[in-house]
Amino acid sequence: MKKILKLKYIAEYALIVVGVILSAFPQIVKWIFYLSGGLIILFNIIRYLIYRNKKNPYSMIKMIFYVIIGGGLIILPTFLEIGIPLVAGSFIMMNGFERFVNAFMVRNQEKKWVLPLVVGIIYFFFGFYVLAEYKHISETIIRVIGVFLIVIGIAKQINKINDNKSEADKTPKVLEVNSYKVDD
Repeated sequence: MKKILKLKYIAEYALIVVGVILSAFPQIVKWIFYLSGGLIILFNIIRYLIYRNKKNPYSMIKMIFYVIIGGGLIILPTFLEIGIPLVAGSFIMMNGFERFVNAFMVRNQEKKWVLPLVVGIIYFFFGFYVLAEYKHISETIIRVIGVFLIVIGIAKQINKINDNKSEADKTPKVLEVNSYKVDD
């Protein structure tokens, strides 16, 4: 099993580790944005102050641009915290409404329509719940993303191990070296 520790599995291990971190600590995403935005602002202000009197000065326009980008990264988690549940809840509500309407259209064709109606109502109210409880839903979405990353990492690792085993099975165990021709 020494093959598992090779570097070709590093991406799968990274997916699993990031998934575990996101699942266990969903608030870390917010702090990563805060830290990266703050570092961009700090780095560019220091860079401007150090290189402003040099032969090739650091442009004030570049500094302002990067400070705006850093500020955007600091503000972004707030928008994501509201935006992701808003978009997800809206799509779920629309899906529920479409299922509700389709159930009544199927009813006119004398087909089974009660189950699609119930599912449509459930979807609609679940979408409304997502919109109403956006603060807790955003953390849940981050945890779900973390779980999906764990599953994807494990599945990719299993596929690579199986591919390596199948390639090893295809190589012949014994090589014949007696098949050469001698000219007389």
